Order: sequence, then C-alpha cells, then structure tokens
Amino acid sequence: MNQFLVEKVLLDGHILTLGVCVRGMYQNNVYQPRITVSFQNGQQIRRMPLAVTSYQEKQGEYQIKGEYAFNLSYLYFRKAEGGSLSLWFSFAYGEEEIEPVFLSVSEQMKTSLQKNDLFRMEKDRMRFELDPGVFVRKSPRCHTWKDVVKKLANGIFAAACRLFFVFPVKENRIVFISNRRDDLTGNFQFVYEQLVKHSGLDIRFVLKHGENKKTDIGTIFRYMYYCATSRVILVDDYIYLLYKMPRRAGTLLFQFWHACGAFKTFGFSRLDLPGGQVQESPAHRNYDYTIVSSKKIARFYEEAFAMSPDQVLATGVPRTDIFFSETYREQARKKFYDQYSELKNRKILLFAPTFRGNGKHEGYYPPEHFDPAEVYEALNEEYVIIVKHHPYVKNRPAVPEKYKEVILDLSDEAELNDLLFVTDLLVTDYSSVIFEAALLDIPMILYAFDLEEYLAERGFYYEYEYLLPGKKVTDQKMLVKAVKEKDFEEERRASFKERFFDQLDGKSSERVASFLINCIKR
Repeated sequence: MNQFLVEKVLLDGHILTLGVCVRGMYQNNVYQPRITVSFQNGQQIRRMPLAVTSYQEKQGEYQIKGEYAFNLSYLYFRKAEGGSLSLWFSFAYGEEEIEPVFLSVSEQMKTSLQKNDLFRMEKDRMRFELDPGVFVRKSPRCHTWKDVVKKLANGIFAAACRLFFVFPVKENRIVFISNRRDDLTGNFQFVYEQLVKHSGLDIRFVLKHGENKKTDIGTIFRYMYYCATSRVILVDDYIYLLYKMPRRAGTLLFQFWHACGAFKTFGFSRLDLPGGQVQESPAHRNYDYTIVSSKKIARFYEEAFAMSPDQVLATGVPRTDIFFSETYREQARKKFYDQYSELKNRKILLFAPTFRGNGKHEGYYPPEHFDPAEVYEALNEEYVIIVKHHPYVKNRPAVPEKYKEVILDLSDEAELNDLLFVTDLLVTDYSSVIFEAALLDIPMILYAFDLEEYLAERGFYYEYEYLLPGKKVTDQKMLVKAVKEKDFEEERRASFKERFFDQLDGKSSERVASFLINCIKR
C-alpha cells in the first residue's frame, strides 16, 4: 500500500512549488518511478512531470521524494480562464499506476492549511483560488544586447508573417509541412492517399529534409504563405519556426508525430533534463491536435505536447496500416528478394538498435557490444544477419569481405519497416521499431547492455522491465544463448499490443482523414 504525502505547497508570486514524499513496498527491478501533476483551470488540463529528487530503499520499503517549482504564467499556452485552479497527482511504480492518488499531508502542511485560506485539500486533489494575474505572462526583460537583438528579430519575424494575412484563407486548403523528409512518406503518405479520394481539396506541400542545414529563405516564405492561407496545417516533427509564427483564428495545427506508441520520453516529459525542455519553451505548445495509437498512452502525449485530453486523438497511427495489408507485404518481400535472391530460403536476423550520444551530430553505437561475424558463427550459420543502424550512427564498422554474402549492412539502403516483412527475428534495444514488429508478430530480443546509463540519460514512460514484448539480454553471450534455445518470451507480445494499439484493423489513415475533412467542413 502506497502512502502519498504532500510535504510542500509554496506560492511565491507566479511560482508554485510542490513537494511530495511517497512510501511503499520496494521492488528491485524498478528503476524509474514517475510522479505527474495535472492542473485544471476552466476547460484546460495540463499534465506536468514532477521531478523525482531521490529514490531510496530501506528494510524492504522505498521512499521517493519529488519536488518542482512551476511557473504558473507558463502553465497554459492559451489564456487561462479565471483564477480557480485544481490539481491532482498521478504515480507509477513498476506495473502499478494510480491516478489520481489519495492525498495525505504532513504535520507542517496541516499547520499551514490552518493559517492559509489560499488552498484546501480534498481526498484526491488540491484546490486554489488565485488572482488571475498569476497566469498572465509578462514580457521577459532584456538583460543583455543579445536579448535585445533576439526580441527584435522575433518581432520582425512575426510582423513579416502577418503581412501574408492579406491573402485570404483557402477554406479547403491543407498543407503538409516537414523538415525531416523531401518526399511524401510516413504518416503523411497514408493520410494523403485517403484525402485525395475526396474532391474539392486544395492540398499543398512544403517538404524539405533539414538535417545539418539551416532553413533557407525560400522555405521560410513558403511556411509563411501556406500557414497564412491554409485551414489545416500538418507537421510530423519539431519545427522551430512554427512556434514563432502567429496563426490566424480558425486555422488548425496537427502534429503527426513520427514515432509510434510511447516508449522513450520526449517533449515536456523531459522537463529540465539534459537535452530536454524548460517550462518557458514555446516548443510543441501550439498544436490543436495530435494522434496516438491508443487511449492508454494518450496521457503521455498530453504531457509531452502540453495538450488537454480532448486534443489527443486515439485514431491509430496511419503508417502502421501497411502491416495489415497482404498486398503491401507481398510487394515488400518481392522487392527485397528480387534484389537479394540468394537470401530467399534463409532465415533473417535483423539487428536494428537505436543510437547513443547527443543527437544527430554525435550519434554512435558501441561496436564492441555486437560483433555480427561472431554472432553468425556462434549461431552455426542458421541466420543471415541484416544490420540496420539508426541514421544518426556514424561509426559503422565495415563488414569483413568473408561475410559480405551473409551479413548485410543496409543502414543507408533500405526502409526499416519494409525489412520487417522479411525478418524472422528482431534484435534491438530501445528503438521504437518494437511497436511495428509487434504488429507483425515477429519474435524479439531486447539487447539492453547499458540500461542504467540509458535510463539516466533518456528515460522511458514505462518501466523497461515491464514494457518488453520479448526477451531481455545484457550481453552477446546471453543473446546467442536465447536465439539457440528459441527463448524469445513471445507470450509478452499480446499484452504489449493490447496496451499500445486500440484498433488492429489497418484503417487508421481513414479515421485521421475523416477527422481532417470534418474540420474543414465546420
């Protein structure tokens, strides 16, 4: 039985500091307990992670401390309604998830409550009556000449965007915007194929792969023009300029996030962590809607994108529709075996890990942890091995000449999803490819040799140990042993799919397209 104790509630101007202590029965395979706070003001609900400041075990019990100072003026993206605020806590420990938790208060807090009429405690939430001014965002002061230049540049950019407001909004216009692709692929492709079935739509594109490049002037002007004249804007990743652009009333911005499910933390879920966001950041805050694969994971997207529950749509992820298409499966297999005919009757092990390091400029994978030649020999040549590294990985060892017909590095040459259609066994680590592989019922081994380090740097929405759709191993010998013994723990896959996918029907694109059409018809 958990005890959730509120130890600190301190309001100083715009800053609300919350501190809690949680106690319960310790589990030695729980590395990452999560505490979340949900704030409700009028119709807006904002989920925020509460930083875990300590996690200790003593005599079979854990004690978890969490504290964070929230800036109320940056709590909501849109103007907050009135000064009434209620909040409640959520807690996850291993497989146990509680929302909302039952609250108790420390003796110090009881004394504070008796003296303070500002807030009151209920069994599962706290209520505040505040001056509406605490939610008002004041223009930040310029402390240096760089601050002055930045503020001036932002003002000039916003004014330039508004110049395009002289053009009328095309009520039937939908624009696809991406800085991660030059062509129409991924979620965009599948939604577009559904939209073109409807007559009368004006569909436009601004697709430009932006890796290692600054956005050119021509692309910026196209952003300005199409964002000013479209009724619906679709994006599939972080696009910094869109957070700086004013938007016309009635224009809707959709985020079709490129990842599937909810695995590694992102967006505001990484609040104040290395490489993460600060509360004052405008990033991800101006979406009207996003799409997810299931209702059970919607709360993580609410948290990551600073959205209310009604803005997160459990339609399914469009690009996963191919995994329910027998026609696409056969086409992908034919294309692969036409190119690699010598592999047609061979079993294929796909090695597809994620990268380590800080982003695309420093990405790497430690090659000493997986030697494909050693694995091939240790498995008595039972499997051909395909290596598919993340695009950020720069240090890819060359395949020895002796093994080039049985070990293929296709990191630059093949679409990962298409490779899954010829895969008999997937070996990965923390990659979101596990979601797609689960849809095809591919046996999986999760090779997590650096789990504690990865947890410290990145973190997951669920405890890694409880999430897995397959067997976990921590070194190459364990990996080989699991493959030889066919020990893939495949029974885990059913509950994994049930958690992360609501509809297994291949019609996610149809649902998304229908919602977009309805938005235009409003």
